[in-house]
Amino acid sequence: MKNRSGQPYLLNPNYLFAIICMVVFSFSCQPSSQSDSSSNDLVLDTIPSELQMLNIEIQNNPTMPSVYLDRSRWLMAKGSFAAALSDVEKAINLDGENREAVILKADIELNYYRSLASIQTLKDGIEKWPDDLDLKAKLAEVYIFVEQYSLAKTQAHEILKIQPLSAQGFFLLGWVSKLQQDSTAAIGYFKKTVELDADQIAAWQELAELTQNSNPELSKIYYENGLTIEPHDTSLLHSYALFFQNQNDLESAKKQYQKIIDHYPNYEAALYNTGLLLMDQDSFASSIDYWNYLIKLDSTKGKYYYYRGICFELSEKYPMAKADYVLAADLDPTLPSIQAALKAIEEKVK
Repeated sequence: MKNRSGQPYLLNPNYLFAIICMVVFSFSCQPSSQSDSSSNDLVLDTIPSELQMLNIEIQNNPTMPSVYLDRSRWLMAKGSFAAALSDVEKAINLDGENREAVILKADIELNYYRSLASIQTLKDGIEKWPDDLDLKAKLAEVYIFVEQYSLAKTQAHEILKIQPLSAQGFFLLGWVSKLQQDSTAAIGYFKKTVELDADQIAAWQELAELTQNSNPELSKIYYENGLTIEPHDTSLLHSYALFFQNQNDLESAKKQYQKIIDHYPNYEAALYNTGLLLMDQDSFASSIDYWNYLIKLDSTKGKYYYYRGICFELSEKYPMAKADYVLAADLDPTLPSIQAALKAIEEKVK
């Protein structure tokens, strides 16, 4: 059987990983015995060390809810939602008062495309703990995800009834207002959020993004306020870099991307945008270094070869440009202008 790209499912890395997780998960739930030692060694040789450690923790502490939650989070991060859901349900069965587990279960269900189940899980939790603000906030977030904005607002107002000065409640109202295209209301709610809690980085970013066109100088102040609190926040730095790009201040944009790269060297978006900015500045040799690194990180993305090919072509390294264009076309035939680039480079390598 093949997937939509024509690749056999059994050769797809994500499919293989999911199979391994399911096999290992089911194995770790079985009672251990001396006769199983050889099969245990066989399985352990094929799975990530992090999962091996989590399995051992569960085998050593089979009645401890926290170890199931740890493995559930790991499995969710890897996209193994069925196994993650099974683990979090075990944790809840072991400790029915664990509200953290209820929120995790709702997160897994949402990521597993079970939004109705996620909503019901949170409603059940709120029925049990009617004054829990985290459960209400998570339910509001799920409603936002499924675009049920009026219901999300209801949850935000419920939070503010219980805690009138809740920064979280005002942030949720701001988020909904922004999605409903009411920028004025959104700015008001986000301002209230940071007045109540200046450490709300996301609110500073929202304020900066909502004001960058109407008041760029004020937008910069909001960005700087957020970065004063958390200088290495990648989302905020990335947004700030895009702000400078929109202002055509390419040097300042590159500085923000470099701050990300200094702390997260494999952050692809920062590397990618820096490569493009260097091309805009005709710094093709420097740009090639970024495309080389990106290709090392992920050799399956045709656009990386395409942009490196452009750099080679504009540096008059035509055979190298052609080789990259061919690779780019093979990996991603839908790339805009790739066929035109192949045709043009043929004339130059003759």
